[in-house]
Formats: sequence, structure tokens, C-alpha cells
Amino acid sequence: MLLNFLCSDIIDAFETSLRRIEWMEEESARKAAEKAEAIRVKVGFPLSPDTRDPRSLVSYYTLVKVHVDTFFDNMLSAAYVTLTPARIEY
Repeated sequence: MLLNFLCSDIIDAFETSLRRIEWMEEESARKAAEKAEAIRVKVGFPLSPDTRDPRSLVSYYTLVKVHVDTFFDNMLSAAYVTLTPARIEY
């Protein structure tokens, strides 16, 4: 939890410094601020799926198709399921 606050403070300090940078064009500073706002701090263990709850893991990964002899297909399946926009928390 303390690390989350530290990361948030760093992001806040970065955003504050953008307002004081004289050499950066206003549009570039605005884009940089947007990117900073989009940063999601994920330190420790994920909240979704809850890695402490076996049912949450089963529910999250139920669509992943894994076969012994298809490593590449397994990786694609896992990537597709875990990176599908409906699964990504913003």
C-alpha cells in the first residue's frame, strides 16, 4: 500500500513539473499529462483476478485453451483472454 502512495506521488510530481517546463510546447505538455493520467499503478498482486481466490482464477482463465503440444497457440490463447478490453481494468 505504501508503494502505491509513493508511485502516485511520483506521478503527481511529474504532472506538476509539466506545468513549469518552459521549453516544452503546450500541446506536448498536454499530451504528456494525458499519458501520466493514464498510468495505472499495479504493485504487488492483481485485484482482478483475485490471486488469493481459486474461484476467481478459474473464472478469469476459463476461456484459455491449453494443449500439451501447441505452445504458441497456448500463448496466443492466454494473451487473447487476458488482454481482451473487457478484461482490462482502467
